[in-house]
Amino acid sequence: SGWPPFGSCSVFFALLFNVVTATPSSGFQATVTAAGVNKISSFVVPLIDDLVKNKTITLPNVHIDTHVAEPIGHITIDLTNIQISGLSLAALPVNVLPPSSFLLALDDLSLILNMDYKWRKVHWPHASDHGTVNVVPQDVTGSIAVGVVSNNSRPLLDNVKTSLTFGSFNIKFHGKVAWLYNLLMKTLKGKITDAISNAFSGLISKTVQKMNANFSKMQVHKTIGGGKSKIIVDLSFIHADVKPVNSSIVKSAQGNYMSFGLAMDVISSTTSKSCDYPEQAALPEQAPIGLGDTDLVQLVLGQRFFNCALEALNSQHALDFLLINEKLPPMLQSMGFLNTTKWCKSSPTLCQKYPNML
Repeated sequence: SGWPPFGSCSVFFALLFNVVTATPSSGFQATVTAAGVNKISSFVVPLIDDLVKNKTITLPNVHIDTHVAEPIGHITIDLTNIQISGLSLAALPVNVLPPSSFLLALDDLSLILNMDYKWRKVHWPHASDHGTVNVVPQDVTGSIAVGVVSNNSRPLLDNVKTSLTFGSFNIKFHGKVAWLYNLLMKTLKGKITDAISNAFSGLISKTVQKMNANFSKMQVHKTIGGGKSKIIVDLSFIHADVKPVNSSIVKSAQGNYMSFGLAMDVISSTTSKSCDYPEQAALPEQAPIGLGDTDLVQLVLGQRFFNCALEALNSQHALDFLLINEKLPPMLQSMGFLNTTKWCKSSPTLCQKYPNML
Protein backbone atom coordinates (compact mmCIF):
# COMPACT_ATOMS: atom_id res chain seq x y z
CA SER A 1 0.00 0.00 0.00
CA GLY A 2 1.10 3.58 -0.54
CA TRP A 3 2.67 2.93 -3.96
CA PRO A 4 1.20 4.83 -6.92
CA PRO A 5 -0.56 2.74 -9.60
CA PHE A 6 1.92 2.10 -12.37
CA GLY A 7 -0.60 0.58 -14.81
CA SER A 8 1.18 -1.55 -17.38
CA CYS A 9 4.57 -0.42 -16.10
CA SER A 10 6.42 -2.78 -13.85
CA VAL A 11 9.00 -2.63 -11.10
CA PHE A 12 11.94 -4.99 -11.58
CA PHE A 13 13.41 -6.35 -8.34
CA ALA A 14 16.60 -8.40 -8.36
CA LEU A 15 18.30 -10.20 -5.47
CA LEU A 16 21.83 -11.02 -6.53
CA PHE A 17 23.61 -13.58 -4.37
CA ASN A 18 26.71 -13.84 -6.58
CA VAL A 19 27.58 -10.32 -7.65
CA VAL A 20 30.95 -9.31 -8.98
CA THR A 21 30.78 -5.63 -9.92
CA ALA A 22 30.10 -1.85 -8.23
CA THR A 23 30.65 0.65 -5.60
CA PRO A 24 32.45 -0.70 -2.49
CA SER A 25 30.64 -0.20 0.83
CA SER A 26 27.29 -0.02 -0.97
CA GLY A 27 25.21 -3.07 -0.08
CA PHE A 28 22.06 -1.85 -1.84
CA GLN A 29 21.75 -0.24 -5.24
CA ALA A 30 18.64 1.41 -6.73
CA THR A 31 18.70 2.30 -10.42
CA VAL A 32 15.94 4.50 -11.86
CA THR A 33 15.59 3.88 -15.58
CA ALA A 34 14.61 6.45 -18.19
CA ALA A 35 11.07 5.06 -18.10
CA GLY A 36 11.11 5.45 -14.33
CA VAL A 37 12.27 9.05 -14.57
CA ASN A 38 9.43 9.77 -17.00
CA LYS A 39 6.95 8.13 -14.66
CA ILE A 40 8.24 10.26 -11.79
CA SER A 41 7.41 13.40 -13.78
CA SER A 42 3.74 12.39 -14.01
CA PHE A 43 3.58 12.42 -10.20
CA VAL A 44 5.67 15.56 -9.75
CA VAL A 45 3.40 17.80 -11.86
CA PRO A 46 0.34 17.57 -9.54
CA LEU A 47 2.62 18.00 -6.51
CA ILE A 48 4.00 21.28 -7.86
CA ASP A 49 0.54 22.33 -9.00
CA ASP A 50 -0.69 21.82 -5.44
CA LEU A 51 2.27 23.88 -4.25
CA VAL A 52 1.37 26.91 -6.37
CA LYS A 53 -2.40 26.46 -6.66
CA ASN A 54 -4.40 29.48 -5.41
CA LYS A 55 -1.11 31.11 -4.45
CA THR A 56 -0.61 34.83 -5.02
CA ILE A 57 2.93 36.16 -5.11
CA THR A 58 3.50 39.86 -4.58
CA LEU A 59 6.51 41.35 -6.35
CA PRO A 60 8.49 44.43 -5.24
CA ASN A 61 7.29 47.81 -6.49
CA VAL A 62 9.07 49.20 -9.54
CA HIS A 63 10.10 52.85 -9.86
CA ILE A 64 11.08 54.20 -13.28
CA ASP A 65 12.70 57.58 -13.97
CA THR A 66 12.98 58.10 -17.73
CA HIS A 67 12.41 60.36 -20.72
CA VAL A 68 9.74 59.87 -23.36
CA ALA A 69 9.07 61.71 -26.59
CA GLU A 70 7.94 65.30 -26.44
CA PRO A 71 5.67 66.88 -25.56
CA ILE A 72 5.76 64.63 -22.47
CA GLY A 73 9.49 64.67 -21.72
CA HIS A 74 10.91 63.62 -18.34
CA ILE A 75 8.57 61.41 -16.28
CA THR A 76 8.51 59.08 -13.32
CA ILE A 77 6.32 56.01 -13.14
CA ASP A 78 5.58 53.74 -10.20
CA LEU A 79 4.29 50.20 -10.64
CA THR A 80 2.68 48.97 -7.43
CA ASN A 81 0.62 46.04 -6.18
CA ILE A 82 2.35 43.77 -8.71
CA GLN A 83 0.88 40.31 -8.17
CA ILE A 84 1.29 36.90 -9.80
CA SER A 85 -1.64 34.47 -9.66
CA GLY A 86 -3.07 31.55 -11.61
CA LEU A 87 0.18 29.56 -11.56
CA SER A 88 -0.14 26.09 -13.15
CA LEU A 89 1.90 23.56 -15.14
CA ALA A 90 0.90 21.69 -18.26
CA ALA A 91 3.76 19.20 -18.13
CA LEU A 92 7.11 18.65 -16.43
CA PRO A 93 9.39 16.27 -18.36
CA VAL A 94 12.27 15.06 -16.19
CA ASN A 95 15.74 14.04 -17.32
CA VAL A 96 18.95 13.28 -15.48
CA LEU A 97 22.30 14.95 -16.05
CA PRO A 98 25.80 13.86 -14.99
CA PRO A 99 27.17 13.76 -12.44
CA SER A 100 24.09 13.64 -10.18
CA SER A 101 21.32 16.06 -11.14
CA PHE A 102 17.65 16.00 -12.05
CA LEU A 103 16.55 18.45 -14.74
CA LEU A 104 12.85 19.33 -14.80
CA ALA A 105 11.71 21.08 -17.97
CA LEU A 106 8.90 23.63 -17.67
CA ASP A 107 7.20 23.14 -21.01
CA ASP A 108 4.32 25.51 -20.38
CA LEU A 109 3.92 27.60 -17.23
CA SER A 110 0.68 29.58 -16.97
CA LEU A 111 0.38 32.72 -14.86
CA ILE A 112 -1.48 36.02 -14.66
CA LEU A 113 0.16 39.34 -13.78
CA ASN A 114 -1.80 42.30 -12.41
CA MET A 115 -0.44 45.69 -11.33
CA ASP A 116 -1.32 49.31 -10.68
CA TYR A 117 0.55 52.21 -12.22
CA LYS A 118 0.89 55.94 -11.64
CA TRP A 119 2.95 58.26 -13.84
CA ARG A 120 3.87 61.91 -13.38
CA LYS A 121 5.44 64.48 -15.68
CA VAL A 122 8.36 65.97 -13.74
CA HIS A 123 8.64 69.40 -15.41
CA TRP A 124 6.05 72.07 -16.06
CA PRO A 125 3.39 71.81 -17.29
CA HIS A 126 2.83 68.95 -14.90
CA ALA A 127 0.56 66.05 -15.77
CA SER A 128 -0.18 62.67 -14.23
CA ASP A 129 -2.38 59.64 -14.57
CA HIS A 130 -2.97 56.26 -12.99
CA GLY A 131 -4.64 52.97 -13.86
CA THR A 132 -4.28 49.19 -13.91
CA VAL A 133 -2.63 46.67 -16.20
CA ASN A 134 -3.54 42.99 -16.66
CA VAL A 135 -0.91 40.82 -18.33
CA VAL A 136 -1.03 37.18 -19.44
CA PRO A 137 2.48 36.03 -20.45
CA GLN A 138 2.55 33.61 -23.37
CA ASP A 139 4.92 30.69 -24.07
CA VAL A 140 6.52 30.71 -20.63
CA THR A 141 9.14 27.95 -20.49
CA GLY A 142 12.10 27.19 -18.28
CA SER A 143 13.80 24.56 -16.17
CA ILE A 144 14.56 23.46 -12.62
CA ALA A 145 17.87 21.69 -11.98
CA VAL A 146 18.44 19.94 -8.66
CA GLY A 147 21.58 18.06 -7.65
CA VAL A 148 21.62 15.06 -5.31
CA VAL A 149 24.59 14.43 -2.99
CA SER A 150 25.31 12.55 0.22
CA ASN A 151 25.54 14.72 3.33
CA ASN A 152 26.03 13.29 6.81
CA SER A 153 24.92 9.87 5.46
CA ARG A 154 21.66 11.34 4.17
CA PRO A 155 20.55 12.58 0.75
CA LEU A 156 20.80 16.32 0.19
CA LEU A 157 19.30 18.35 -2.66
CA ASP A 158 21.71 21.10 -3.63
CA ASN A 159 22.88 23.32 -6.48
CA VAL A 160 19.27 24.27 -7.27
CA LYS A 161 19.00 26.38 -10.42
CA THR A 162 15.82 27.73 -12.01
CA SER A 163 15.27 29.68 -15.19
CA LEU A 164 12.25 31.15 -16.95
CA THR A 165 11.85 32.41 -20.51
CA PHE A 166 8.91 34.54 -21.66
CA GLY A 167 7.72 34.46 -25.25
CA SER A 168 5.22 37.33 -25.50
CA PHE A 169 2.68 39.25 -23.43
CA ASN A 170 -1.06 39.65 -23.83
CA ILE A 171 -1.68 43.05 -22.22
CA LYS A 172 -4.96 44.70 -21.24
CA PHE A 173 -3.99 48.29 -20.61
CA HIS A 174 -6.48 50.50 -18.77
CA GLY A 175 -5.19 54.00 -19.39
CA LYS A 176 -5.41 57.09 -21.57
CA VAL A 177 -1.96 57.44 -23.13
CA ALA A 178 -0.62 55.12 -25.83
CA TRP A 179 3.08 55.87 -25.18
CA LEU A 180 2.78 54.21 -21.77
CA TYR A 181 2.03 50.86 -23.45
CA ASN A 182 5.50 50.72 -25.03
CA LEU A 183 7.18 51.74 -21.78
CA LEU A 184 5.33 49.03 -19.85
CA MET A 185 6.24 46.46 -22.50
CA LYS A 186 9.91 47.37 -22.15
CA THR A 187 9.64 47.08 -18.36
CA LEU A 188 7.87 43.71 -18.61
CA LYS A 189 10.77 42.32 -20.62
CA GLY A 190 13.27 43.55 -18.06
CA LYS A 191 12.68 44.29 -14.40
CA ILE A 192 9.32 42.54 -14.07
CA THR A 193 10.26 39.26 -15.76
CA ASP A 194 13.42 39.24 -13.65
CA ALA A 195 11.28 39.73 -10.54
CA ILE A 196 8.96 36.90 -11.62
CA SER A 197 11.95 34.59 -12.17
CA ASN A 198 13.40 35.49 -8.76
CA ALA A 199 10.05 34.89 -7.05
CA PHE A 200 9.64 31.51 -8.75
CA SER A 201 13.21 30.57 -7.85
CA GLY A 202 12.53 31.51 -4.23
CA LEU A 203 9.41 29.35 -4.19
CA ILE A 204 11.34 26.33 -5.45
CA SER A 205 14.23 26.98 -3.06
CA LYS A 206 11.88 27.06 -0.06
CA THR A 207 10.38 23.75 -1.16
CA VAL A 208 13.83 22.18 -1.51
CA GLN A 209 14.79 23.50 1.94
CA LYS A 210 11.74 21.82 3.46
CA MET A 211 12.63 18.54 1.73
CA ASN A 212 16.22 18.78 2.99
CA ALA A 213 14.92 19.43 6.50
CA ASN A 214 12.93 16.19 6.25
CA PHE A 215 15.95 14.32 4.86
CA SER A 216 18.08 15.54 7.77
CA LYS A 217 15.64 13.87 10.19
CA MET A 218 15.81 10.50 8.45
CA GLN A 219 16.97 7.62 10.62
CA VAL A 220 20.35 6.39 9.42
CA HIS A 221 20.13 3.29 11.66
CA LYS A 222 16.91 1.29 11.44
CA THR A 223 16.08 -1.35 14.05
CA ILE A 224 14.51 -4.56 12.73
CA GLY A 225 12.97 -7.32 14.88
CA GLY A 226 12.96 -7.59 18.64
CA GLY A 227 14.51 -9.48 21.53
CA LYS A 228 17.30 -11.81 20.45
CA SER A 229 16.20 -11.29 16.84
CA LYS A 230 16.79 -7.52 16.90
CA ILE A 231 19.40 -6.18 14.50
CA ILE A 232 20.31 -2.66 13.39
CA VAL A 233 20.70 -1.85 9.69
CA ASP A 234 22.86 1.05 8.53
CA LEU A 235 20.88 2.93 5.88
CA SER A 236 23.56 5.54 5.19
CA PHE A 237 23.12 7.20 1.79
CA ILE A 238 26.35 6.55 -0.11
CA HIS A 239 26.06 8.33 -3.42
CA ALA A 240 23.91 9.35 -6.38
CA ASP A 241 25.38 8.91 -9.83
CA VAL A 242 24.07 9.52 -13.33
CA LYS A 243 25.37 7.08 -15.93
CA PRO A 244 24.84 6.75 -19.68
CA VAL A 245 22.69 3.79 -20.60
CA ASN A 246 24.15 0.95 -22.65
CA SER A 247 21.69 0.82 -25.55
CA SER A 248 22.25 -2.93 -26.01
CA ILE A 249 20.89 -3.52 -22.51
CA VAL A 250 18.26 -0.83 -21.98
CA LYS A 251 16.36 0.63 -24.90
CA SER A 252 15.75 4.24 -23.97
CA ALA A 253 15.11 7.45 -25.84
CA GLN A 254 16.60 9.55 -23.06
CA GLY A 255 19.81 7.57 -22.68
CA ASN A 256 20.41 8.17 -18.96
CA TYR A 257 19.64 6.61 -15.61
CA MET A 258 20.33 7.58 -12.00
CA SER A 259 21.75 5.17 -9.44
CA PHE A 260 21.61 5.43 -5.63
CA GLY A 261 23.58 3.43 -3.07
CA LEU A 262 22.89 2.55 0.59
CA ALA A 263 25.41 1.01 3.01
CA MET A 264 23.11 -1.77 4.35
CA ASP A 265 25.66 -2.72 7.00
CA VAL A 266 24.36 -4.81 9.91
CA ILE A 267 25.06 -3.87 13.53
CA SER A 268 24.52 -6.27 16.45
CA SER A 269 21.97 -4.98 18.95
CA THR A 270 23.83 -6.67 21.83
CA THR A 271 27.44 -5.75 21.05
CA SER A 272 26.87 -2.62 18.89
CA LYS A 273 29.56 -3.95 16.54
CA SER A 274 29.32 -3.81 12.77
CA CYS A 275 29.61 -6.92 10.68
CA ASP A 276 33.24 -8.01 10.21
CA TYR A 277 32.70 -9.74 6.88
CA PRO A 278 34.71 -8.28 3.96
CA GLU A 279 33.11 -5.34 2.18
CA GLN A 280 30.47 -6.23 -0.39
CA ALA A 281 31.78 -6.62 -3.91
CA ALA A 282 30.59 -3.77 -6.10
CA LEU A 283 26.94 -4.00 -7.06
CA PRO A 284 25.85 -3.42 -10.66
CA GLU A 285 24.60 0.08 -11.47
CA GLN A 286 23.05 -0.95 -14.75
CA ALA A 287 19.77 -2.65 -15.45
CA PRO A 288 20.24 -6.30 -16.44
CA ILE A 289 19.49 -7.75 -19.85
CA GLY A 290 15.76 -8.19 -20.33
CA LEU A 291 14.64 -5.03 -18.60
CA GLY A 292 11.98 -3.56 -20.87
CA ASP A 293 10.96 -0.05 -21.86
CA THR A 294 8.17 -0.03 -19.28
CA ASP A 295 10.29 -1.18 -16.33
CA LEU A 296 10.88 1.63 -13.88
CA VAL A 297 13.48 0.72 -11.31
CA GLN A 298 16.01 -1.99 -10.51
CA LEU A 299 16.69 -2.78 -6.85
CA VAL A 300 19.80 -4.86 -6.08
CA LEU A 301 20.53 -6.18 -2.59
CA GLY A 302 23.91 -7.84 -2.14
CA GLN A 303 24.65 -11.13 -0.36
CA ARG A 304 26.73 -9.50 2.39
CA PHE A 305 23.59 -8.12 4.03
CA PHE A 306 22.11 -11.61 4.39
CA ASN A 307 25.35 -13.09 5.66
CA CYS A 308 25.82 -10.28 8.18
CA ALA A 309 22.20 -10.50 9.36
CA LEU A 310 22.51 -14.24 9.96
CA GLU A 311 25.85 -13.80 11.71
CA ALA A 312 24.38 -11.15 14.03
CA LEU A 313 21.34 -13.30 14.80
CA ASN A 314 23.59 -16.28 15.50
CA SER A 315 25.85 -14.29 17.86
CA GLN A 316 22.75 -13.11 19.70
CA HIS A 317 21.58 -16.74 20.02
CA ALA A 318 18.41 -15.94 18.11
CA LEU A 319 18.93 -19.09 16.03
CA ASP A 320 19.40 -21.38 19.05
CA PHE A 321 16.56 -23.76 19.88
CA LEU A 322 16.14 -27.08 21.67
CA LEU A 323 13.63 -29.79 20.81
CA ILE A 324 12.79 -32.05 23.75
CA ASN A 325 11.61 -35.54 22.86
CA GLU A 326 9.04 -35.65 25.68
CA LYS A 327 7.18 -32.67 24.23
CA LEU A 328 6.64 -34.33 20.87
CA PRO A 329 3.56 -36.43 19.99
CA PRO A 330 3.91 -40.12 21.04
CA MET A 331 4.32 -41.35 17.46
CA LEU A 332 7.26 -38.99 16.85
CA GLN A 333 8.77 -39.92 20.21
CA SER A 334 8.81 -43.59 19.22
CA MET A 335 10.69 -42.72 16.02
CA GLY A 336 13.51 -41.30 18.14
CA PHE A 337 14.70 -38.98 15.39
CA LEU A 338 15.84 -36.40 17.99
CA ASN A 339 18.75 -38.67 18.87
CA THR A 340 21.88 -38.13 16.80
CA THR A 341 22.19 -41.89 16.27
CA LYS A 342 19.31 -41.68 13.80
CA TRP A 343 21.33 -39.26 11.68
CA CYS A 344 24.53 -41.29 11.32
CA LYS A 345 23.86 -42.27 7.70
CA SER A 346 22.87 -38.83 6.48
CA SER A 347 25.44 -36.95 8.58
CA PRO A 348 28.33 -39.09 9.85
CA THR A 349 30.15 -36.00 11.11
CA LEU A 350 27.23 -35.03 13.34
CA CYS A 351 26.95 -38.59 14.66
CA GLN A 352 30.68 -38.75 15.36
CA LYS A 353 30.96 -35.35 17.04
CA TYR A 354 27.81 -35.76 19.14
CA PRO A 355 27.31 -39.51 19.62
CA ASN A 356 23.97 -40.73 21.02
CA MET A 357 22.81 -37.26 22.06
CA LEU A 358 19.52 -35.39 21.91
